[in-house]
Formats: sequence, structure tokens, C-alpha cells
Amino acid sequence: MKKEKFRSLSRHVLDAKGRLNIPSRFKDVIRQFDSDKLAVYVWPFGTTHLRIYPLEAWEELEQKVRDAKMSNYNKEMLTRHMSSEVDICTMDKQGRILLSAKQQQAASVEKEVVVTGMLDWVEVWGAACWATENPGSLEDLDSMREELAELDIF
Repeated sequence: MKKEKFRSLSRHVLDAKGRLNIPSRFKDVIRQFDSDKLAVYVWPFGTTHLRIYPLEAWEELEQKVRDAKMSNYNKEMLTRHMSSEVDICTMDKQGRILLSAKQQQAASVEKEVVVTGMLDWVEVWGAACWATENPGSLEDLDSMREELAELDIF
């Protein structure tokens, strides 16, 4: 069975305890994995945000790292980071997850957040970081025109 993907963007406000209400359309995708368990990871490469994966998808990512053709040192470093910077959490009955204070600080996530689907995972950005890192201008997209044409997308 083909699984639905995470698509769309929404703005949310974390509650006083740091809980994020997962958008309904994302809950529907998560339920396809027969688990309310999610992996919340501080993304360390380039931009500051959190990534949320269904636990099954996260475990597949961990396996890819274990199977990767890279030096043992690099594999251990990446595994160490992934294992120490991920929180496994369960959605509560209202469809919320708790973002730890450590993760909120590391990803510059404050009260106002942007939640965006990235097909196989969800990103959570502090609203200020989102505005800086993702201006979303049409000029930025227009600069990709040749590359997209080569892919026969547009």
C-alpha cells in the first residue's frame, strides 16, 4: 500500500509546556505507520530546525547509516549524534508532542513555529528562523528553472 506524504505548511504556537499540536493532515500520515511514536531530531546540517519522523521511518534512517559506505569514524560520529540528539515521543490524545527545552534551544524554536511537510518528514522551525532561511521568493524558484527543465519537471 502506498503511503501518503507530509505536505503543506502551517503556523502554530507552542503551549506553556512546549507542546506542539501536530496538524490533522500530518496525524493522518503518521497513523499509516500504526504507531503514534515519533522521533524528533535536531537537524545539524546547515539550517536550524527540528525534524519529526514516524518512528519506523527514523529506524530506517538509522539502518541506512549503519549500512553506509563511510569510514567507521564518520559512521560512529553520525550515529552518536543521531542517538544523542533524538527524542522518541508519543502523541497524546489531543495529538500533541512535547518538544524538550534542550531541542527547542538547539533549534532556535520559540513560542511561534512554522510546521512544514517535507514528504517523508516534518520540519519545525522557529518563526524567526523560517523567515530568514526560507524567504520563499519567486526569484529564488525562478533561479532553478534550468535545473527543473533538465529534470523535465517544468
